Amino acid sequence: MDRRHFTGGLLMAPGVLLSSGCAAGNNLSRKPQTDQELKGMGYIAANDQIDPLPVPPKGLEGVRVYGFTDTGVQIIGTWFGRKRGGVGIFGGATFPRWVRVTYRGEITDPLTKRNIYKGDVFAEYHIEVLSRIPEEVFAFLYAPRDPELKRAIRLKFRIKADGVLFGWDVEQMNLGRPPQMGNIKYAMMGGDFLDDMGRPFDSRDLIDTTK
Repeated sequence: MDRRHFTGGLLMAPGVLLSSGCAAGNNLSRKPQTDQELKGMGYIAANDQIDPLPVPPKGLEGVRVYGFTDTGVQIIGTWFGRKRGGVGIFGGATFPRWVRVTYRGEITDPLTKRNIYKGDVFAEYHIEVLSRIPEEVFAFLYAPRDPELKRAIRLKFRIKADGVLFGWDVEQMNLGRPPQMGNIKYAMMGGDFLDDMGRPFDSRDLIDTTK
């Protein structure tokens, strides 16, 4: 997954909500709690598979992985053995309280003879999202700063044969700096894994939160 190219282009897409110091319409400086406060926040969602690449585990060949938020937004759509991760920007979407991830098999449509993913459910996982992210992550998201520094919480999901790991961080883009100069940086990592979707963070990609 080419994080810089793929994510960077989406962050600058028209209509994508990124915080520049307060939540749009909410003027929050703390962790949102009510449905109204969560509405329209926007976020980034990424997923990857460290294990079992490059071969799907036995019994999971062709099994699709779907992830839906509590408001019905699909943020994960992949399959076991996929070599690349996925990234989506959900600008203006309601920030999820939880995500339900389902592993589902495929069946052959008798009319079209094509495989469709409406087969047996192999597993289903309920992932708490909002309740797990600490207050200080949202405080950092909304902290006053240069208006060219846009921030969003990145929700990270690692798909494994025996379950789903969940992590998070804050992604910041400097709109006044060209991409080749490293205009995307990260801070406030937490959760079940702390890496940058399968690789260690480069120190040059980290925000100094002590300033």
